[in-house]
Amino acid sequence: GSGATVESLARRVVPEIRYDRSGDVSLAYQVIGDGPGDLILAPGFVSHAEVLWENRDVARAFERLASFSRLIIFDKREQGLSDRVGRPPTIEEMVDDMTTVLDAAGSRRADVRRHPPGSVHAPDRLVRLREGVARA
Repeated sequence: GSGATVESLARRVVPEIRYDRSGDVSLAYQVIGDGPGDLILAPGFVSHAEVLWENRDVARAFERLASFSRLIIFDKREQGLSDRVGRPPTIEEMVDDMTTVLDAAGSRRADVRRHPPGSVHAPDRLVRLREGVARA
């Protein structure tokens, strides 16, 4: 059939979840791959760094991206494994959170890819606020 076998499921391991703080908020993130450039995915409407790997197509896409980059995935505040604060983040908080994750991952320069339906404004704003980050 088209379903995953027990063997293939056993091989799929969720990459290590790391945490860092943006102010009082704990943010979950992952770093996958060791390519020459960093690529951070700006999370969309829903993100969960652990559960996303359960979707075979998403996992394959992440693995392809990590084959030529150092892929950085994170859960924005209010989602996934990151802290809840009881309200949606402001654009400034989204930028601060992404910057926090980049710093924690040791990124000196990263391309930003929006993970639809990601914020239209946060990555553009990040480019203006953080030297060394390229918008895609």
